Amino acid sequence: MNTSISEHLCLALEPLLPLDSPGQSEYQLIQTLRSKGLNLPMGDTASLFHSHFLIFHGLYLLQQRWRSRRYAHLEIHTLHIQAHSWSQRPPGAGVQTDEETTALLQAADPLAAFYLDWNNLGTELSTLETWLDRFWRRLGLPDETLQQALADLELPAQTLQQADWPNLARQQYQRLAMQHHPDRGGDSERFKQVQHAWQLLKNYV
Repeated sequence: MNTSISEHLCLALEPLLPLDSPGQSEYQLIQTLRSKGLNLPMGDTASLFHSHFLIFHGLYLLQQRWRSRRYAHLEIHTLHIQAHSWSQRPPGAGVQTDEETTALLQAADPLAAFYLDWNNLGTELSTLETWLDRFWRRLGLPDETLQQALADLELPAQTLQQADWPNLARQQYQRLAMQHHPDRGGDSERFKQVQHAWQLLKNYV
């Protein structure tokens, strides 16, 4: 069953990752797949993780296959997914020889190992919430600071639970910055507040 799912994911993803084309975000990729009929829910934490896991499972599987065939390099990040042809190595790839390619294939990659293990798809909601909490803590900002930044941008507290929250925050920042810009007769203090809030949230991205 899982092998069949893996194959379907690869078949669905590969046409959406043309070589040497501009990269895209995970959110854009999910939206494209959803428009083609793939069931990828984006509601609560559990459903978001489920969709995220499926996408990254397929991506890391493609990455392994392409490397083994010396076909392409696949950059994988939630905000940037891009396929480079084997001869057009991405910055830092540095693969020049067969020996170096073999070393790359054999190198340990904890993220790839996690997403290629189907057992991790059954991660309980409480564990997911713990991971998310640790993630925000590693960024060094308390939840109160995040919530204040959202409030300063007039965004609801649940905004960060949405997959496209960076786009929502940027759009709101642009709207408020134009509204409160001193050169347009706005409040300079409110303008600074909006700028500070956006800068803080942008650091997460």
